[in-house]
Amino acid sequence: MIRVRYRDDARVETRRRIRPLTLWFYGPVWLVGAWCELRTDFRFFRLDRIRELTILRRTFGSEPGRMLADLMARVTARGLA
Repeated sequence: MIRVRYRDDARVETRRRIRPLTLWFYGPVWLVGAWCELRTDFRFFRLDRIRELTILRRTFGSEPGRMLADLMARVTARGLA
């Protein structure tokens, strides 16, 4: 797991603990697709908006509903991929 200090497009900063699942290049930016512990949902984070990153000793295992396959199913269902 990683902890990030993230600044959104409105310049609001939050600290989040995320489970990184995938890395995408979308247009001119790189995104990390992750399970966000704060929002208890999948989120995409722009790498250029991550202000600080800490790799945690805590790891994560296979949990139904929080895996890459689950993220991809949601993205596909919404027509984003």
